[in-house]
This record gives sequence, structure tokens and C-alpha cells, in this order.
Amino acid sequence: MEGAAIGGSSAEAAQYLEAASAARGAGDVDAMRAALIAAFTAARASGDSETMAAAALAMPTGQRFGVYPGQIPALLHEAYEAATSATIRCRLAAALARSWVYGGDALRAARFAEDAQALATQVATPEAAADALDAALVAHWGPDDFSERVSLAARLDDVAAHLSAPELRLSAHLWRLTTAWECLDIVAVHRQLRAPDSEAEESGSDRAAFFAASRRAMHALATDDLGAAELQIERTAAIGAKVAEPDVEGVLHELWAMRALVSGDLATMQDEALAHEDFGLAEGIPSISVVAADLWLAAGQPDRAGLIITQLMANGVAGIPRDVDFLLVVALAVGVAASVGLLDIAREGAAALEPY
Repeated sequence: MEGAAIGGSSAEAAQYLEAASAARGAGDVDAMRAALIAAFTAARASGDSETMAAAALAMPTGQRFGVYPGQIPALLHEAYEAATSATIRCRLAAALARSWVYGGDALRAARFAEDAQALATQVATPEAAADALDAALVAHWGPDDFSERVSLAARLDDVAAHLSAPELRLSAHLWRLTTAWECLDIVAVHRQLRAPDSEAEESGSDRAAFFAASRRAMHALATDDLGAAELQIERTAAIGAKVAEPDVEGVLHELWAMRALVSGDLATMQDEALAHEDFGLAEGIPSISVVAADLWLAAGQPDRAGLIITQLMANGVAGIPRDVDFLLVVALAVGVAASVGLLDIAREGAAALEPY
């Protein structure tokens, strides 16, 4: 799609949308993103706000978590401003909230999550309510919103249970799994691990199967079941090769890294430490950089681990965004800092963790 001449008719916009759908089906995220931008541009030129919205709503499906989002939020906002239907505005507001959080700017998400909730009340359909609740959860993913997150996840689960759309039910199950882990509710963890399996079996969705396998791999690693972890990681990789899910590579790197830590695989630890360090630095993602430090420490290179932590914590805990990754970043930073003698960093971080 790159370099294609972009026309200004609704028909051309529709053709680009079809191309985007085909690219997604083929697992080609880059081609899908290019086709969606072309569709949006053609729809804008022809004054077709409905197709602009359709293209914009599909864009976050190609957005990688934590990576700078580029023009996606701007295009979503343009479509949001142009939309006249409350239903479409609700979906666009929810998508904007998710896009800002995925792009590492959770503060900007709050307003649009609130707009989505208000519009969902106006629209008064279960689908709108579920979409808005998912956006609210994304916007309340930080350490200080735990109680609200548990409540929102329960509400989403209740709404989605009565819907036929598998994507909304999958979202509800994944949020309940997240809050079950946070509550250390092991019975709920097992129940929510089973739910994506059922969604995948009933719908035939490769995307649902990807999430089911990756979450089972995570559970196996957390419970030191290395054999099961390896089987589920292999399954995650095989399914991930077929789906246009932007974070497949990132999920696999995390699973490979944790498998290396659990098994003591020094060579993979070093490979993953380097991959995490390079990516975290290139994209400016603290959670990836801190995992790199943890891996370098485990791989027997404490000086390299300490350097990353010194750079990451240069402005202290106040410099770490209080978002979904705050506890991960600070907890791993404390562990590495204590191990390499960066005691001031370790003390400050431990004090910040104490309330949790």
C-alpha cells in the first residue's frame, strides 16, 4: 500500500478497508495499518465521516503496547469530532482511551474514557456499555485504582456474559484474569484461564486461541511448571504467526525471557537481555528496560544491570509514570539496585512499594 495514489471517493475508501481486512486476515500488521490510513484519507477527502470512523476504529488493532502511537490518536480524534452518531462517538471515545494508554500516555486517556461512559449511558445498549467499561478499565490500570478496577472488571463480566460478540467476552475474561492475579484469587485465575479456551473453541478465533495459550504459558511459568510452559510457548508462537496481533513478538520475548529465568538458560537470558535493552532504549519504555536489567543481573553482568537502573531511576520514583507498569518497574528496580549496591535507589523504591 505504501506509495499508492490515494483518491478521494467513498468507493476508494471502501476498497482500502477491504484491503486492510485482507491484510489482517493474512497476519500482515504493517499492510493493514497502511491500508487503514489510506482509507481514512480517502474518506476524509470525500467527506465520508462514517468510513472515516470505520477506518479509525480499526487502527488501534495494529498499535503495539507501550510504543509511540504516531498519528493514530490524532486520526481517532478527528473522526470523533466529525461523528454525529452517539453510538459511533462512544466507540471512538473508547478507542481513543485505549490508544493513549497503549501509547504510554495514560493521563490523556481519562477524559475519553469518561466520555465513552457518558455516551454509553445515552446509547443504552449492552455492546456500548461493554466497550465503555473496557475503556474505563484501561484508563484505571495504575496502582492507585485497584479497587475501582476490580469493580469495573466485575461489571464488564456481567454485561459481556449476555453478549454474542466473542471479542467483548474475551476482553471481559482477560480483565477478570488480570484482577484475579492481582487479588491472588487462584480459583478465579483457573476459571478465567479456561474461559479464553472456550471462546477459542466456540468461535474458532485464532486471536482468542493466542490469548488463551499465552496466558496459560504465563501461569505455567508462575507455578514453575516448565514442561507445560514450553508447550504453551510453542503453541503461542505457532498461533501468533497466523494473527495480525501487533504484540505477538513482544509477548513471545517476555515468555522466552521468563522461561530462561525459570530454567537457568544463560544463553537465552543474555540474548533476551540484549533484545530488551535495545528495544527499551529505542522506544523509551521503562518496563522493557527494567526487565533487561533484571535479565543482565541473572546472566551474571551486574555492572550492566546497575547502569540501566541508574539511568532509569535518574529522577527517582517520581520519574516513573504511575501507570500499569509502575509496580513492575519499581519492584524490579529495587531488586536489581539492592543486589548491585545502589542502596539509595533501593530504599526509595521500597518505600514507594510499601503501601502495596
